[in-house]
Amino acid sequence: MKTIFRIALALAMVLVMSCVAFAAEPDYMDKDEIETMIDQLAVFTGSASRVQIGQFARDGDGEELSYDGDRVRSDEDFYVAIPPLQDNPIFADKSCFKVKFEKEDNGARIRYALITEKIFDEDAGRKVAFRFILAEDYTDEEFKVTGTAIFTAKKDIGVIEGANTILLPNGEALSEKHVATHGFEVYEEGRAGEYTKGVIKKGTKLKIPISFWVKNEKIDGDYDDMAGNGGTVVKPTKNEEHEAIWEDENNTLATVRMNADSDVKVYYPKLSTRWYPQLPFTEAFSNQDAFIYNFMGNPVLSSTSRATLELRNPYVDDEGELTLAPEDVIIYQVKNGQLTDVSEQFTATENEEGEPVFSIRTRELGIYVFAEQAIG
Repeated sequence: MKTIFRIALALAMVLVMSCVAFAAEPDYMDKDEIETMIDQLAVFTGSASRVQIGQFARDGDGEELSYDGDRVRSDEDFYVAIPPLQDNPIFADKSCFKVKFEKEDNGARIRYALITEKIFDEDAGRKVAFRFILAEDYTDEEFKVTGTAIFTAKKDIGVIEGANTILLPNGEALSEKHVATHGFEVYEEGRAGEYTKGVIKKGTKLKIPISFWVKNEKIDGDYDDMAGNGGTVVKPTKNEEHEAIWEDENNTLATVRMNADSDVKVYYPKLSTRWYPQLPFTEAFSNQDAFIYNFMGNPVLSSTSRATLELRNPYVDDEGELTLAPEDVIIYQVKNGQLTDVSEQFTATENEEGEPVFSIRTRELGIYVFAEQAIG
């Protein structure tokens, strides 16, 4: 990170602001000067024009998400706290700013972009952060995503008077020249920079252009992961046996075994067991004890013959006893958006651990619903 960016961040730390009222009519900062200062948040190199947020990406626990440079995986729900925005709660104050995120290149990859406050570290306190929720991508392609966060002042916003002296990275106090260059007046009461004052006028737009890269992580060979995990694609080893296993905290939920062909292609292995309200058939099963196995994206398997798919029989109690006879279990598969009874295509059997499963031979993983009762 170059010196110019570090200095820009230090300068922007002057914006330790709150929505304050002034007794007298204040001097207004020039709109173009404000936008220039905020745009400098994007300076990572001499030619860069956007904040590369991948290197700041964190999960809800504060753990870094970036891998292989500044990329993040699809199907991520992550936070980005950018200095100095992260230390200025005004940017998350809805009474001060209206925040809009304009999607640009590959903007459809972003499902939601929000501004919020988040505690990543109890000692550090709350931080202002962007929250990005990405749409799933079922390929191993790489996408550059760009957009611009636009903060529009809803009222005149003043910089706090009497702030502590701002120090640059080299330890020097912020000079009058530095402050004046970025549209602030300096009041000589002690050292230069010790007392600053300025106003962002109502209607001013502060623009922060951002970009990041999205690409799923690729696993070669066999696959074993928890249900619900996404952002990964699998490439079986050609002409060899391939096995994929999905688990929860207590059980193996699903297993696929197949003989990979000589022209293997990647597939997206995420298995979801959640009932999403937006699924058109969720309501149809709301009055009974039903279970769903949803292989996201209906991945096609590169196998020489049909693969064997085993799905755990969900009608088993904590002691391992069946609560519903296998012949009474009704299995639906979603085909072309419609529920189709495929019970006869499944075989009730046991897996290698002796646990009850339903088995089927298939070339494609779909959406399966296990029900106690037939739906009308």
